[in-house]
Amino acid sequence: MKRYLYFLVMLLSLNAFLSCKKDIQSKDKPTDTLGIDKSVSYRDDAEENILKEDVWYYFKLISLWQDYIPPTVLNDITKDNYIRDNYTQYFKKAEDVVSYLVGRTPIDANSGKPIDRFSFLDRPGAVSGEIQDAVVTSYGMYVFYLQTEEAYRDNDNAYLYVRMVDVHSPAYNAGIRRGDRILTINGSNAIDYNTQKKQNFEGINDALDLKNMDIEWRTPGGLEKEASMTSKLYAFNPILSSEVFTVDAVKVGYLAFSSFVNIFNDNGFHTPVFTEFERIFQTFEDAGISSLIVDLRYNGGGAVNTAEYLTNRIVPHASDGEQMCYYKLNKLLTRDWKWTQPDSAFAPVTIEKIGNLNVNKVYFLVTENTASASELLISFLKPYTDVQLIGPEATYGKPVGFFPIEV
Repeated sequence: MKRYLYFLVMLLSLNAFLSCKKDIQSKDKPTDTLGIDKSVSYRDDAEENILKEDVWYYFKLISLWQDYIPPTVLNDITKDNYIRDNYTQYFKKAEDVVSYLVGRTPIDANSGKPIDRFSFLDRPGAVSGEIQDAVVTSYGMYVFYLQTEEAYRDNDNAYLYVRMVDVHSPAYNAGIRRGDRILTINGSNAIDYNTQKKQNFEGINDALDLKNMDIEWRTPGGLEKEASMTSKLYAFNPILSSEVFTVDAVKVGYLAFSSFVNIFNDNGFHTPVFTEFERIFQTFEDAGISSLIVDLRYNGGGAVNTAEYLTNRIVPHASDGEQMCYYKLNKLLTRDWKWTQPDSAFAPVTIEKIGNLNVNKVYFLVTENTASASELLISFLKPYTDVQLIGPEATYGKPVGFFPIEV
């Protein structure tokens, strides 16, 4: 499998690629101080130098908050060695460049932190592989801290539990299931909340990033187990469950999925996820459901194509032809490159109803882990359908999207 290096920068969409450097002009807001530590220069790693420059170049070029990123004169970024000589030589790694540039974006009034908390560098291409190809390299185990009565008595602590496991993943094949409590990782039991909080959770994050893991866990029934696992590439199915229930003589559909894996492959053909969604919605239609429950508690988002498809499947027929969304990009991409014009990459999207599903209410099960394309699907449906959110907390809050730049 090809492995790519992706730099994902915030816009308001996914799935567009930038492949050429154009001659560009714009007037940006003046900057006061850049706040770059210039006491040390890092120029010895040739590959990293290029990557650092590309990160800065593309961030400046396409970020929604372009005006807040130096240089003041946009066209300066096309000059030979300008970015390296003035900026990137003072950063050790490309990730450091991303952190700095994210910190330059406007302060969010709600959080008091830079508004861009989303852009990142995907060195192994893991995110792209998951969204586009439905393949992941990991243990396939998603964990969280839970304060049980036992943990509360233990100095107001919380213990590490498994909230979800991908089918066919290393963790699944080892026998680990949702609801299991993890007791030790690589022989260490210092994985409780209080201990890890003091370390800023670096210990547990490092352990989950290792290639190999020895793990002990306890099932909800009290059975203790242990296994050795290796993080490896596996294909996963994001659709967790689909059923039809009868509640007081009313047919209710239920759909749970963990990721908005793209319904199109790189060649423009439908993926297996599309085929599975088609089967599920045909089942809903045949059953004559009048309400739908969409479980997005574990869904961190993915491809906008998939959110658009699901919207077209769920909305009532009366919404056909109505506007689904429009995109807001920076001035260069909007005014000069005309990326938001009709028939362009980010043209306004209208609803094109698919199938004969006719539901009068959609319930979304959500948590703070419900993010991005999940929130987009909810927003797409709200103007045209009775939408109800059910959950203990607000969703993640990601009103912006990104597309990957392959470096």
